[in-house]
Amino acid sequence: MAQENAGSNPVRHPKNEMNIEKTKLAWRVSLPFQLHDERGSIIQSWNVQKWENLAYSSAVLYGPPPSGATCYCHQRNNLIECSFPSCSGRDKSFVSVDLSEGWAQENILIENKNTIRGLHGHSSAWLLCSCVYGKMRMGLLDPKTGETEVFEWDVKGNDTYQILVPPGIANGHSVISDVGVFSYFWSVDYRNETQTTFAYNGYGIDWGIEGEPILSERDRNNGR
Repeated sequence: MAQENAGSNPVRHPKNEMNIEKTKLAWRVSLPFQLHDERGSIIQSWNVQKWENLAYSSAVLYGPPPSGATCYCHQRNNLIECSFPSCSGRDKSFVSVDLSEGWAQENILIENKNTIRGLHGHSSAWLLCSCVYGKMRMGLLDPKTGETEVFEWDVKGNDTYQILVPPGIANGHSVISDVGVFSYFWSVDYRNETQTTFAYNGYGIDWGIEGEPILSERDRNNGR
């Protein structure tokens, strides 16, 4: 049997472990699988089975409640917080994400240094975002409160992670390295007319770039 030659010091992300952590405006999610060695990197961005396993051991609940149930407390005995309005013990730190039909689409962006995209909001779409190569930042905005949050990736032979962005939270990202590769999944079909654009430079987000940003016409017109 041929053996894998992964170099002397491969960096492996645990194959059967995923975890999720609530942040201020979103959720930080470990990827299903990563391997970094002298050849480069393998990054698995989506795995249905592992997400289903994650759903029953963390704060993300995968899919709708079972038939006849009023909330998720009926399917997890140890669940003390629930996002359904009928549950008096609900807590907004829990989130119900119905991905039982899978994601509608994935986009891969290969972008140049000093590019900024955003801030873009959508009232009904969930996004699962990650940098798979390069150094990038992601900025989030709650339009209702003006609250912001920033994440940074520096991916070159190092582990990366995903950000699960809920509907109503605007997002944008920037490229700090010479080239950045950005992946994001949409829970609904993308339609430009259903998005809301917010000024990338209007909420105090530090995008980490030097010099003039490279912007789309839409983002430039919405800047301040």
